[in-house]
Amino acid sequence: MSDLTNVFDSYHARLLLLALSILKNRQDAEDCLQEVYLKLHRTRALSRFEGRSAIETYLHRCVINEANDHISKKIRRARILRRCGLSESAIAHAV
Repeated sequence: MSDLTNVFDSYHARLLLLALSILKNRQDAEDCLQEVYLKLHRTRALSRFEGRSAIETYLHRCVINEANDHISKKIRRARILRRCGLSESAIAHAV
């Protein structure tokens, strides 16, 4: 767990800015980073990191992928809510 703690301490601010630049919402960006950290912890990905690229490059790619997944989920959720007949303002509030 100390590897993950070191990553969090070293890169959190930069990764948050990256997520924020993609998602345009601080809460969504924080949720994105939390999900990245949970996945890194669950899969023990840092212990298997081979170092073929810089760790920051790897983390950036993780955040970009998670942010894109987050956007896709919001789009899917909005489509489902539209099919259910919710108003656009209700959808905007729900997603």
